[in-house]
Amino acid sequence: MYSLPKFFLLVCIFLITLGCGGGSGGGDETGGGAPNPPTSPPPVDEAPCNLTYPVSELFVQAGGSVSGFSPAVDCGIPDTYTVNPDLPVGMELAADTGVISGSPLEEIYIDTHTITATNGFGSTSFELTIDVRPLFEFTAELNPGSYSGLDGSGSLSVTAQLTEDALNPGFPDPVIGVNFSLAHPASMLNPVSFTYSPELEALNSGTGPMFVDVLMYPGEVVFYSIFSVTPSDYLDFAVPTSLVEINYETIPGPFVGSVGDVPVDFEWQDNSPETPTPNDLYITIETVEAFPANAVDFTATLQRID
Repeated sequence: MYSLPKFFLLVCIFLITLGCGGGSGGGDETGGGAPNPPTSPPPVDEAPCNLTYPVSELFVQAGGSVSGFSPAVDCGIPDTYTVNPDLPVGMELAADTGVISGSPLEEIYIDTHTITATNGFGSTSFELTIDVRPLFEFTAELNPGSYSGLDGSGSLSVTAQLTEDALNPGFPDPVIGVNFSLAHPASMLNPVSFTYSPELEALNSGTGPMFVDVLMYPGEVVFYSIFSVTPSDYLDFAVPTSLVEINYETIPGPFVGSVGDVPVDFEWQDNSPETPTPNDLYITIETVEAFPANAVDFTATLQRID
């Protein structure tokens, strides 16, 4: 017969063993522990949606290149990408990724293309306009400007120039006409006169452009010109070439009492309120095709002279 201490010891061992052997606690069939988390349902297959590209109008310089122009798409994963109509010659759409790349071989091109991403459940589309154009750029040559801090009188002149980029396939393109609009602060400057460049004056046996006009408004100057209808009198802009020198006088108020240099900002206007045309930085080449030009805004400085 067991003694009392041994009896209690055996009972304790029995109870401990019983507790470790399972029981009604939570867990799976193998014993204790937290229940297994439920498994996620498999993803539901679906059509792609919301196809987009970084921009809806892609401007490409003639002779330049495009790389890494990539789409974004939601919902289902596309199996393939297609485009209609075909991209310009020299550019391509990767059928598996939708990435657009390449170098357009046409110098002037514009069209809208429908790009479609498709899988076995459906498709989504995006409208992309591609505009290929030669690169011409308006810049300005600044002549020294000055003012009096006593009475605010002063003057400044700016020479508008045009340059063609050598990457253009037709470089140098024969140009038959140009128009631009150049804005200035109406509270600081007033355009008073202009002088055509020697290059323009020499056209058509020294009679100048077939048509040219300069309109001076309180806040901007607008220039229009058709150089000639004779190929020998077309101009090229392989190097920066002057068009017109514009002369301004200061409006005294902002300059009276000023000390040191005074900056004046100029901006090329691609949609002037003073003209009926939708774009006022345009180049027309020999084929009578017109397209927008780039332009570089600038700041002129007037120095105090007293």
